[in-house]
Amino acid sequence: MKMVTIREEKNMIFKEIGDEKLKADVCYPAEAEKHPGIILIHGGAWLQGYKIKGGTSI
Repeated sequence: MKMVTIREEKNMIFKEIGDEKLKADVCYPAEAEKHPGIILIHGGAWLQGYKIKGGTSI
């Protein structure tokens, strides 16, 4: 199995709506190849909760 080097960017702004900046933590392979993607939404209906408080790394 080939090992892949992963890059991580925390709090990357992916959209701005008025003064609000929508951010995401993004992990991606350093090499420019096609790879499957995963989107994880922590829950809380965008009204409560913090990404730092929960979840399990995969």
